[in-house]
Amino acid sequence: AANLFSGRQKLIQLSGIQRDADAYLSALETMKERLSLSTWLKSLASKDAASSHALGGATDSTSGELDALCEALIGIENNARATPAISASVESELVRLKIAVRADAEELEAIRKEIRAIELIDAQAKGQALREADIDRYLGRLEEAVKNYKEAQFDYSLAKELNEVEDRMAELSPLVSIDVVRDNTRKILNSLSEHCAKITPSLDAEWKDARIGLSITDLAIKVRHDGRDDFLWEIGSGANWLAYHVAMLLALQKLFMSRKTVEHPVPHFLVFDQPSQVYFPVKRAAQVEEEHELNDEDRIAVRKVFQAFADAVNTAQGRLQIIVLDHADVGVWGEIPGVVLTEEWRDKKLVPDWFHDPV
Repeated sequence: AANLFSGRQKLIQLSGIQRDADAYLSALETMKERLSLSTWLKSLASKDAASSHALGGATDSTSGELDALCEALIGIENNARATPAISASVESELVRLKIAVRADAEELEAIRKEIRAIELIDAQAKGQALREADIDRYLGRLEEAVKNYKEAQFDYSLAKELNEVEDRMAELSPLVSIDVVRDNTRKILNSLSEHCAKITPSLDAEWKDARIGLSITDLAIKVRHDGRDDFLWEIGSGANWLAYHVAMLLALQKLFMSRKTVEHPVPHFLVFDQPSQVYFPVKRAAQVEEEHELNDEDRIAVRKVFQAFADAVNTAQGRLQIIVLDHADVGVWGEIPGVVLTEEWRDKKLVPDWFHDPV
């Protein structure tokens, strides 16, 4: 890639020289063509001396102007003869650079194809390549900006800004290092798994001690059990899905709130819609809400979920809010510190009637 970039820069420079030389010679030819009329007029004036004499005092003035034009034409012709055309060595260098650039481009494309083939083997490598592509695009834009500044060196203010940008690039370079980004990502994911490990044992999960983690490339939860990683769609069980998702969402909020001095841009706000639904008997799920029933074992499982919500909110010291929309009654979540009934919709709609009234 470096060879390709260097070759293209040289090719652009030589092409610019060739265009400038051709443009200069073309301009001289244009002036010659325009001034060549003066020699024709002067020849007519010498042949028709008698007629020109009849014009009186205008003869000397006209002849002097024609002489000035002819002298200008002679000067332009001398400049044209003195201006060398682009040498054959420049032409051959242009051809050589074009061949070299094409060869480097083909080799780079072959390497990229090989990289893509390798990435298909490992999903993690593919995800890493996407992150590297983002960094490459960022560095490319930054290098282009630096190049534009260098071309404007005549402006002292721009030169000063260029130096500041280069200093900033040197400062940020370690932050965009692939190794640094990979190491920071690994640390964050490990910290997230540790937060989950403190929440999962208190929920109704099948494998309470299993280590769960977040797959960034797949945006999915993975559960490590018996020496292998399984996605949730490979495990099944609505209770498992609920427990692991609740643990992961609460762990993410704990991670976002870990730095108390700086507020994370992700809002500390969660909404859960009917987390107890997986525990309703299938035959009763379609009946009216008053008939929903939970046996003792299911009530305990749902209460564990509400207890996990309450623990997360209470330890957040007012920085986290959780809203739960659920059919579970006070017999399930009652007397849990931090759980407060805000509204109970009976024979009412979530959207009030006045919302449909004409203005």
